[in-house]
Amino acid sequence: MFTAEIQFTISGSVDDAEDLIYSLLAPWRKHGQVLSHDWAFVKKGNKYRTFLIIFDADSLNAKYDDKYARKARRKLAAIAQDSPQIKILGEDPFSMETCTCKKSSFYILFTHFLSIESPIRCGDCFGVLPQYKFLSKQTSFHEDVNFWRETYKDCDSLEMGCTVGERFGNREISHFDSSLSKLGISICNDITTETKIDTYYYLYRGNGQSRTSELKRKCPSCGGDWLWDEPLHIFDFKCDHCRLLSNIGFAVR
Repeated sequence: MFTAEIQFTISGSVDDAEDLIYSLLAPWRKHGQVLSHDWAFVKKGNKYRTFLIIFDADSLNAKYDDKYARKARRKLAAIAQDSPQIKILGEDPFSMETCTCKKSSFYILFTHFLSIESPIRCGDCFGVLPQYKFLSKQTSFHEDVNFWRETYKDCDSLEMGCTVGERFGNREISHFDSSLSKLGISICNDITTETKIDTYYYLYRGNGQSRTSELKRKCPSCGGDWLWDEPLHIFDFKCDHCRLLSNIGFAVR
C-alpha cells in the first residue's frame, strides 16, 4: 500500500469545488482504489490537498475508474488546472502485504475491525487483492462488498468491545446463517462466478469448551468433516463443499 498526496488547483471562484472533489474521491473509495474514507484536507488559496492510502502506485490511473469517477474527472477538468495532481509519498508501513502470486488457487473474503484494506485475500499467501483490478466495474457489486466490509467491522468491534451488543456482534460474524454471513456468502458466490476461482467465507470462532471439543467440530452448513491436517494462516477448518473457513476457538487454541 502507498500514501499519496492529491492536489486540486481550482481556476477562479467555484462555490461547489469541494463537492466536485468529493464526487471523485467517493467512487475511488467505493471501487477500492482508495482504501480509507478518513480524508484530511488542506486548503490554501485555490489549492486543495489531501492525503490518501491507495493500493498500488497506479491505483488512481484513469483506466481503473468507473463511470462515476470518469464523470467527476470531466467536471473537474472544467474548473481545475491539471487536476488531480498525484504524488506518491512512499509505502505505508502499517498496511497488510499485497498478494504477489501469479495466480491464486482460491480467494478468501476476510476482514476485521482494524482493517482498511480490500476484504479479498489470496488463499495461498493471504495477501490482499485489489478488487478494482479483477472484479467487474459494476458499481452495485462494489457497494455490496463495501457494505459487507463495514458492517462486518462494526459487528467485530461489538464483539471485541465485550460490552454493549457483544452477543449480537459475535453471532453475526460466527454463524453461517446470520444476515451478515448470508450476504458475505452471496458475495463469495458472485466472485467465484466472475473469476472462476473458488472464494471462501470465513466464520470467526472466539470461544470453545475445550480444544478437544473444538477439534471435533463439523461444518455448520453440511455437517461434514472440515478439520485440516495442518492449519493455514489462521484457519484450522476448510469445507470445500460449502466454501467455508474457520478456526479453533481462540480462547482454547
